[in-house]
Amino acid sequence: MHSQEYTPLFVETCPLCVGVVTDTHVPDRNKRLPRQLLSALQDIQPACILHAGDISLVEVLTGLESIAPVMAVRGNRDFMLERRLPLHMRMLIGGVKVVLTHGQGSLLRYLKDKYHYLKTGYDFKRYRRYFDLDFPDADLVVFGHTHTPVNRSIQKRHYFNTGAAYPCKSNHYQARIGRLLFTGVGQFEASTILF
Repeated sequence: MHSQEYTPLFVETCPLCVGVVTDTHVPDRNKRLPRQLLSALQDIQPACILHAGDISLVEVLTGLESIAPVMAVRGNRDFMLERRLPLHMRMLIGGVKVVLTHGQGSLLRYLKDKYHYLKTGYDFKRYRRYFDLDFPDADLVVFGHTHTPVNRSIQKRHYFNTGAAYPCKSNHYQARIGRLLFTGVGQFEASTILF
């Protein structure tokens, strides 16, 4: 779990644009991938797309792959994709150590967090502690699960969650995707795109 190996991606191709999608929830909250989502991704012309889980159906990945190669991790709603997707991925992009995770962790952690969420609500600090423990050397943690947008740096580590790819209370009823721009010298910019 604490392996420090990061798979190099897109070596010598920076600057580089990467699309970020999370919590598409097809078909339980979205009947299908929204056309606006696909159009927003096409507009940024990503070299690849990171999906941070809660995909639900393999057709979601197929739809995204029509735009760019997809790297995806398993979310707590991805029962049908359990054997196909890892819980997290580590990659080196433009000198940046990137971790892609949904954020739910083990079943025990998920249940514990659900209890705290029902008792006190969403708390980014809980997730930050998990990520800092699980991925202590990451420069950038891309995650989902909470449906709550996060785009902040704390003590030389950046945390990025686009929210969700469907409108819900946690993302202020505004569906969104993300864009990561890697410069190739260990720097990047993270932004969300509303659609």
